[in-house]
Amino acid sequence: MLRHLPLLLAGLLAAGTAVPNAALAADPPPAVLRLHGIRGEIRFLAPRVAKGPLIDGSLDDAEWQQAAVLDSFTHGRPVEGVPDSLGTECFVLYDEKHLYVGFRVGDNPRLVEAPIVPRDQIWQGDWVGVSIDGYNDHQRSMFLCSNPAGIQMDGVDVEGGGDSDLAPDFLYTSRGRITANGFEVEMAIPFTTLRFASRDSVTFGFNAIRDIQRNGGHLYWSPVQRDKGPYHSQMGTLAGLADVHPGRNLQINPTVTGSSSGRREDGTLEYDSESRFGIGAKYGLTTNLTADLAITPDFSQVESDAGVVDINRRFAIFFEERRPFFLEGRDIFSTELDLVYTRRIADPLYGLRLTGKQGHTGVGLIHAMDQSAGESIESLPDARNPYHDESARFDIVRFKQDVLKNSFLGVMLADRQQRDAYNRVGFFDGRINMLERYHLSFEGAFSDARDQDLRGAIATLSPAEDSTLDASLREFRGQRRSGGAGVAILTRNTRRLDVTAGLGTMSRDFRADMGSLERTGFVIYVLEASEHYWSKNKSWWTNFDTWTEYERHDDEGGAPYFGRMVDEEIRKGGELRFARNTWLGSGYNRTFTFHDGTEFRGQNRWNFWGGSERYRLLRGGFDGSIGETVIFGEVAKGHDRVFSMWSDWRFSDQFDASLNLETAVVERDDDTRYADIVLPRLRLGYQITKELALRWITELRSERIYDRAGQISERPKSVTLDVLGTYYVRPGTVVYLGYGSLRRGDAWDAMVVTNNNIFVKLSYLWQM
Repeated sequence: MLRHLPLLLAGLLAAGTAVPNAALAADPPPAVLRLHGIRGEIRFLAPRVAKGPLIDGSLDDAEWQQAAVLDSFTHGRPVEGVPDSLGTECFVLYDEKHLYVGFRVGDNPRLVEAPIVPRDQIWQGDWVGVSIDGYNDHQRSMFLCSNPAGIQMDGVDVEGGGDSDLAPDFLYTSRGRITANGFEVEMAIPFTTLRFASRDSVTFGFNAIRDIQRNGGHLYWSPVQRDKGPYHSQMGTLAGLADVHPGRNLQINPTVTGSSSGRREDGTLEYDSESRFGIGAKYGLTTNLTADLAITPDFSQVESDAGVVDINRRFAIFFEERRPFFLEGRDIFSTELDLVYTRRIADPLYGLRLTGKQGHTGVGLIHAMDQSAGESIESLPDARNPYHDESARFDIVRFKQDVLKNSFLGVMLADRQQRDAYNRVGFFDGRINMLERYHLSFEGAFSDARDQDLRGAIATLSPAEDSTLDASLREFRGQRRSGGAGVAILTRNTRRLDVTAGLGTMSRDFRADMGSLERTGFVIYVLEASEHYWSKNKSWWTNFDTWTEYERHDDEGGAPYFGRMVDEEIRKGGELRFARNTWLGSGYNRTFTFHDGTEFRGQNRWNFWGGSERYRLLRGGFDGSIGETVIFGEVAKGHDRVFSMWSDWRFSDQFDASLNLETAVVERDDDTRYADIVLPRLRLGYQITKELALRWITELRSERIYDRAGQISERPKSVTLDVLGTYYVRPGTVVYLGYGSLRRGDAWDAMVVTNNNIFVKLSYLWQM
């Protein structure tokens, strides 16, 4: 009990600073409240001031002398628990409208990395930031960061949700500067940017963070340890924020897009010009619930998806969602079963989204009309197609209820309907954290679907039209089908050992047209164990991880037990991380595959990878594998060699480049070649100012397909060019000017332009 006495006294001292403004003017300045994270002093009350400091990157304003000071940071990476040796201080105070955060960071100024980069890419250098759990429910937090140049990075972390989500862009102000002893950063975060329940006294989960690029150091003020449970339960506490409100501000975001696109038809480029006006609006229905509306939005991507090696693939390629409307708040719709994949809504006429939290209940809603569902079907005349020009309606409703500590239970309903065809999915899930180290996640879903019915349309076709009809269209007869799916995963996480056991199933008739399903009709078992070893002293290495994994898929519904085994894989690997952010790893896989009635046993594969981010000029890495495989197109045994490399070049604080290369060679069991591909991608970027940037991307693709005698039968080649100029003022206020082209051919000296496009996109954000 006595060990909490310093925290109690500190809290009383800080509480004394939160008094009316008139009293502040009369009383002498309060003593500095200093909290040492390494000692467990992680609960504090930030002083309130009448008016916050000027945000100019310098901590010399008088207001900062009254701030609570958070120091004694510790490493979360590369070696957990190591005290900060350079010195990091975080200053926190607030006024009626803003939370103010300042950092004074000790370092050799010649080693500080502060490149001028686009928003959300400051991870290429050094940065600092804060993590704020507005509801203090240990489930979700916003992070707001800045590098020494004042460039921002922000996003969301969700408990148990994997990697940080950088998609959301929040409004706040940041400035920074390099000093003789390191660097300083100031941030002013409007309370209207944060999401929290409005009450007389507000409490946030809070942590301060520092990241050092050159050695991979990642430090926290409130220590984060693998043995102590989930990240959000280890955050500090910022309490006693009085008379602050999240606001219900209205944002209007009109967008104008103009484009001219060319497509080669009958040997000539045919051009089509298009202009589009859209408008988006965001409004706080309550202090906790926010509605977003987009009417005739421009949901196109500014940057195209990077090419991928797609020869000899068994399942469809998954591309990440990039469109801002669907990115913000998407974490509430994320599921292990991948039931929501918003790229299925390809061309919305409009979209409506509702996200937020009421008490302990999280809410999410998406409603959209997708025009792409009514596009033409090849070989079926539009006049005969009853679904032509008929949009599909998407409706998704989600609720998550907080229970216990760091745990939740949830439900979701999803529906896609186009005329008489529909797909409806009901879903429940939960995550229960037990004894800090154990986590049980479970999900269950059922679906009811009706296919499109093309029988009437096909019956009206002329004999000539019927003879050219795609045979697969005759299968669309309005059939009803229903199915179920479920998964349960138990994990145990500690500093030394992580263990995971999982069981999942998906029936053959389960459908989720609004999601991303690789396949159906299976039962899956997963067992994983990974060990972690840490260097105890300063050494040439920091940590070593080794793991063993077992995964098996059975054909659902068969005999005996759950069915025939269709896939089995045992994976063993290890990775050694060295000082100064360098790593090497290797692994071995042994695989069984059952494909198209044929068993392929005893496939052996070796994997290797490595990389280094030690040097500012050049950072890079590689990833490769070699071994036996299945040639799915021929249902035959084969072997392949796959290799990729990446490199990032920093020529100056403003000029950077990246060069990536992917290659693959697939050969039959008799050593004749089946296919090969080479895919290099070059990106050049020049950040003229923090707002103005130029970017150039060139991607080459050279592919060769061989017949069974090993002779080349096809050799498609392509060159993609994307040039983009960006003037980015703040989230929602941006100008894009871009050009793109695609050239195709069988030889580099015989390439022709098949597609090109020039576009301009302008948007402006009004906040009221």
